[in-house]
Amino acid sequence: MGDTAPYVIISSDEEDDDTQYCRVLHFDVDAGNGGVWAKLLPRMINKVANDVLQSDVMDYIRLRTVCNPWCDATTDPSSLHPRFFPRNWLLQPESWVEGTYLFCNVLTGASLRIPMPIEADMYTQHGRTEGLLVLHHQLSDELCLLNPLTQASIILSYANMMYCDSSKNTSFMAGDITAACVMLDEETTSSQSQPIIVVSITYQEQSAIFYAKPNDLLWSTVDVSCIEEQQGEMPSFKGGLAVKGCFYVPTRVGNVLKVELRPQPHLAYVAKQTGNHSCIPYGVCSYLIPSIDNDEERVLLARLHTSDNTTGCMLFVLQVASGRFTIVTVRYMIVLLPYTTL
Repeated sequence: MGDTAPYVIISSDEEDDDTQYCRVLHFDVDAGNGGVWAKLLPRMINKVANDVLQSDVMDYIRLRTVCNPWCDATTDPSSLHPRFFPRNWLLQPESWVEGTYLFCNVLTGASLRIPMPIEADMYTQHGRTEGLLVLHHQLSDELCLLNPLTQASIILSYANMMYCDSSKNTSFMAGDITAACVMLDEETTSSQSQPIIVVSITYQEQSAIFYAKPNDLLWSTVDVSCIEEQQGEMPSFKGGLAVKGCFYVPTRVGNVLKVELRPQPHLAYVAKQTGNHSCIPYGVCSYLIPSIDNDEERVLLARLHTSDNTTGCMLFVLQVASGRFTIVTVRYMIVLLPYTTL
C-alpha cells in the first residue's frame, strides 16, 4: 500500500466472516481518497465507524468525510445523542480568537480551533456535561446545550424555574445550575425518542432537579422525596454527574441516587454509605467524579469535610451495578472540585 493511499487496517478472528468479527486497528483519512474505499459494503462501513466512534467522536466525523458512500452509510452525528458527545474535549478558557475557541483532548493531547455558531458575547458558560457546553443567554434567559464538535444544540425557553415547598417559594435562575444531563427514554422507539434535559439547581440551602423536552414551555420537577437527609444550613444534595446518558446525584453524606424516567421522573438509590460513613458531621459535602474512561459502571465519589480551618477528603470507588463503595487509599492526591482544590 502506497504512502499516499488512505488505509483502514482490519483484523478478523475468523476468516469466513470478517464483517462480524472485524476490529479496526488503524484509520487514516488524511492520506487522500481512493475509489476502492467507496465500494465497501455498508455493514462493513458501519462496523468500522462504530469502532472509530468508541475511540473519539472527532475521528468518526473525519471518517464520514472520506467519500459520499461512507457518509451515506453512517449515522449523522448532528443529533444531540449521547453516543456523539465529545466527552474528552475541553474548552480552553480565554482562548477566543476571531470567532473560534480552542478545544483540547485530555486523553490524546490533540487540539482544535472550532468556530462557535452563536454570538459569544451574548452567552455565558455555566460548565459542561459530557463535553456539551451549558450556556445561558443573558437577554432572552434561554438555556442552550451545545455540542461544539458536531454543532448540534438544544435551546430551552423560560430558563426561570420555581421550586415550591410548604413554607416558601424559591426562584431559581439558569445561573444557579450545578449539573446537567441529556437523557433518552429507553422505553420509546428511536423514531419517537426525544432528548430529555435534566438540570440540578442549587440556591443557598435549597436544591431541586428539573427536566424538560425541546419545545416545552414549562420545566417540571423530578421527585426527590426519597432522600432521607434533611435540608438545613447546607442542601441535602448538590450537583450531579452525567455518564453516557445517565444522571447520578450525590447527597451530602455520600449516598448516590440516579434519575429514573419511569413511571414519572424520580430519584432512586444506587448506593448508600454504611457504618461510620453514614453519619453526617458538620461541614461535609460530596461530589461525583467520572472515571478516566467514562465507564458507566464505575464512578468516583469524593467526600469533602472541613473543620477548624482544615480540609480533608475521602475518596470512594462506586461499582454502580452492585451499589458497593470501596475506599481508595492514596498517600497524596490532588482533587479538582467546583470552587475547591485539595
